[in-house]
Amino acid sequence: MARTRPPVSKPSLFNRSRARLAQALVPCDDAERAALVGAASERRRIARDLHDGPAQELAFLAMQCRDLALSTGDPSLAALAESADRALAQTKEVVYGLAEGAHKSLDSAVYAAAADVAARSGATVRVDCDARADAPAETRQELARIVREAVWNGVRHGEATSFAIELCRDEGLHLRIADNGAGYDPGMRPEGATGFGLESMRERAAALGGDLAVRSVPGQGTEVEVSLP
Repeated sequence: MARTRPPVSKPSLFNRSRARLAQALVPCDDAERAALVGAASERRRIARDLHDGPAQELAFLAMQCRDLALSTGDPSLAALAESADRALAQTKEVVYGLAEGAHKSLDSAVYAAAADVAARSGATVRVDCDARADAPAETRQELARIVREAVWNGVRHGEATSFAIELCRDEGLHLRIADNGAGYDPGMRPEGATGFGLESMRERAAALGGDLAVRSVPGQGTEVEVSLP
């Protein structure tokens, strides 16, 4: 007597199909994960090569040019030192962008950017962050670059030794960088400054849909504040 196969219930058929689909997707997930890990590793390798090679050479060149400009009074050497400083800052931005990745929190990204610059002069950095303050990866990178530029200006032009950075979320995202440097008259450009760094910070803030304000008083330090919607 022939035996009839019991009908396959819809749930069983669905479960089998789902299992087969999941099994088929596992290799793709593993491959994608391996590709992401490989890409991150390659970014870090390139960042290390840039940091240990061109960035170090540019830092040495900028330092030597500044020393020669001070000892000789040659304005062309001062201009060369300024160019080397800008090239170094741009290289540092690339290094930071490659090494930072999308996994860092906003406060970690901001602290890393500030500490990298401050460490070269022995300045200290403190970051106070509201638990609600966070942002997409692209915004984090742009804010970190603003912080890097603000700290660089504070160290170089104001001889600041301490930086206090605040992040808070209150009807928008607010970033504040305050230093204890020499400060300056907002109506006058600090000695040796080109204004390019400040303009760059304003453009970055505007690109994020926000604005940037600078407050400074001679002898009382400088504050840079970014407000985003």
